[in-house]
Amino acid sequence: MSFAREEKEGVATIKIEGSISIYEAAALREEFLFCINNYESLNLDLNGVTDCDIAGLQLIYSASKAAAKEGKKINVSGESLPVLDCLTNTGLNPREILSRNSR
Repeated sequence: MSFAREEKEGVATIKIEGSISIYEAAALREEFLFCINNYESLNLDLNGVTDCDIAGLQLIYSASKAAAKEGKKINVSGESLPVLDCLTNTGLNPREILSRNSR
């Protein structure tokens, strides 16, 4: 897994490549919290995600809750097939869960 942060006008965009799983959760959590604390909003580009597990989904959901608590937004774009499959396989509606992140 790798990720790159781009910054523009108070908005951070994180492009994630590779896996979002329990193994990457700690590094991504720190990056998400840094962005929530230091930017007005956070965009997550998941187009390059090649593998996702329930820990990855929980991380995205938790980040959205943390951002909302701070009055900030997380927008999710470019959901890859592995992210959508993970959501579907866990019985969750991808549109419902991912759209919650854009509050």
